[in-house]
Amino acid sequence: MAANARTASKKRTSPKPKAAPAVAEDFEPVRLTSKPADRAERIVLFYVDDTEYSIPKQVGRNHGLRYLRTMRKQGEALAAQEL
Repeated sequence: MAANARTASKKRTSPKPKAAPAVAEDFEPVRLTSKPADRAERIVLFYVDDTEYSIPKQVGRNHGLRYLRTMRKQGEALAAQEL
């Protein structure tokens, strides 16, 4: 019996790295901040010792839907706490 002669398979080499892309002159990096965004337009609700308490002029739909879901599952008293 003749032995099967196996040859080593060719190894693939990784492609040579490409040159780094040139940065455009008008490129502006992203700026992130931990400061809160400007507050939405608000309406003064009442004052306590000259401290102003206000509410947003426009309330998002998600607040109403969250209230309705909580009211259905846990009752009106607990849902009112989320407002």
